[in-house]
Amino acid sequence: MVRVLSLRQLLQQKKMKEIKNLPTFNYVLMCNKICGGAHYKMKMMVVVLEENEYNAWMKGKATKNFKASFFPAPAAPAPAAAPTPAAEPANTEMN
Repeated sequence: MVRVLSLRQLLQQKKMKEIKNLPTFNYVLMCNKICGGAHYKMKMMVVVLEENEYNAWMKGKATKNFKASFFPAPAAPAPAAAPTPAAEPANTEMN
């Protein structure tokens, strides 16, 4: 199932914080599906940035993603230890 988000950007988040005089202002995306009892509580913060701010944010996310955070690549195996020379057998002869 493909989901598409379409929005018309009128004001960046920074400008809305100034207009509303509310430093904690965030745009919020709310679930509108009526397939369960708790969908009205499903919310997601939407951040609207200037293009240069967005590009800087994306650059920081290039290596920090879900897979890298929760499924890191396995560590390289430790090199095999060099074989040790065999010990001389003990002399067990009795005279």
